[in-house]
Amino acid sequence: MLGFMRPTLIYISLITILCNSCTNNNKQTLLGSICDTTDTKFSTFVNPLITSQCLSCHSNSLASGGISLEGYDNVKAHYTSSLMAIKAGTMPSGAPPLDYCAIKKIEIWIQKGANNN
Repeated sequence: MLGFMRPTLIYISLITILCNSCTNNNKQTLLGSICDTTDTKFSTFVNPLITSQCLSCHSNSLASGGISLEGYDNVKAHYTSSLMAIKAGTMPSGAPPLDYCAIKKIEIWIQKGANNN
């Protein structure tokens, strides 16, 4: 009986440690520092973010890399490649990367149809 209990206790202990370590290491990522995603509209979140973070290089007059993000039509045309660059950390160039919450809001805006709202 004692021989059976020892491996069982070790197994249960290992499973408990593994489950708790995974949960604790990902709390900030999973919770996203309490990211409020109720406002994911183009007019109130996406466009102001693009204006402050992207237009210094990607306006109609500059269009770095041939990409302008000025105005809804331009954003809609380039949101897939722009989101990939943001998530890869290559954009915004020369500035701190966007935080988890901002990226999540952009993703939700896209998932909802990337509307001009």
